[in-house]
Amino acid sequence: RNMTGGFAEDVKLELTLNPDGTTPYLNDSLFEITFDVRDVDTSYVKTMAPLENVAGRAVLTNTAFDVFISSGTVAGMPVGGSVAQLSNINIKGKGYGVFDVALDGGVREILALVETKPVDIGTRIKIDLDRLSGSAKVVAKISLPLLKRPPIDEVLYEVKAFLKNAALDDLLGGEGLRAADVSFELNKDELIASGFGDLNGVPMALYWHENFLKGRNYPDADTSLLVMSGLADEYDMQALGIDVSSYLAGKARTEVTFLGRNLKFRTGYFSADTTDAELMVTPIGWRKEPSVPASVTGIIHLLEQGTRLSPLVVKGENIDLRASFDFGVDGKGTFSGTVEAVELGKNIAKAKNINEEGLPQNVCGAAEVLER
Repeated sequence: RNMTGGFAEDVKLELTLNPDGTTPYLNDSLFEITFDVRDVDTSYVKTMAPLENVAGRAVLTNTAFDVFISSGTVAGMPVGGSVAQLSNINIKGKGYGVFDVALDGGVREILALVETKPVDIGTRIKIDLDRLSGSAKVVAKISLPLLKRPPIDEVLYEVKAFLKNAALDDLLGGEGLRAADVSFELNKDELIASGFGDLNGVPMALYWHENFLKGRNYPDADTSLLVMSGLADEYDMQALGIDVSSYLAGKARTEVTFLGRNLKFRTGYFSADTTDAELMVTPIGWRKEPSVPASVTGIIHLLEQGTRLSPLVVKGENIDLRASFDFGVDGKGTFSGTVEAVELGKNIAKAKNINEEGLPQNVCGAAEVLER
């Protein structure tokens, strides 16, 4: 019923019955018919784009029908190497189909193909497909009852893909992801992606987990997890939405984890090995030279009124510093920072720095012990 037009050629019928009553065919079928197909158009799932101009080899028994596709297209993209396997076709209402569809094309075009039900990826992650570009090789496995209108919750899918030179615009207040090579897996409950790319111009290893199951059950829960790691200096951190140029100079090995919903992030956690970088606390005149071991951890709060970095903790030999910073939106508005030096060499001090846009910088501090 799902096929329109096409031809069957080189048809071969086999009938073999062993002395014990069995046959050499699948499920002891009484027969096996093999034939070539060409110029076939078919809808494997009614809500999705049809396969067109399909050619390949088919095998039919009284219980199953398998098609091995050598060429054809879906939405203009080649699908050679795809397989359709239909089972229980001899039992009314019990037939089942498994479709392994191999795709090779543009990221945007492939995701547009699976934007319709049952996959409906656009609704699940609420992302504008116009933000995406790049190329992809995809294998999509779709399993469903062979009914005229199969229940959506009985339509299962698994998508595995490798994205080459992929891009996703507008992330963390910058241009977004560029030149990314990413592998990902997608099913009805989650999306998992990992790879490498430039995020707002910063080379990073990337891991992304989108939890659709949690999103369905908990409307206010964080569903997006993004983990990035790499070498970053003060300019890279600024590109990622964290301006620490007054306190950091040089490269630090950094890992940042962002949490949010539908790629709109609310909270971030970061850690950095700053051994090879320079750290400064200007209000109390302290500076850590490169090559002195030190680690930095902190929590990032992405708020409508700007970014809050609190707490920020720096630890190392003779170093124990706690701080919090507030940044205005896009670097504008009021900047404020509070630093408590529990131990910085011989320094034990506190300082507060307020810098309101258009006004002179205001720094105040107090020291129990201050190195000369």
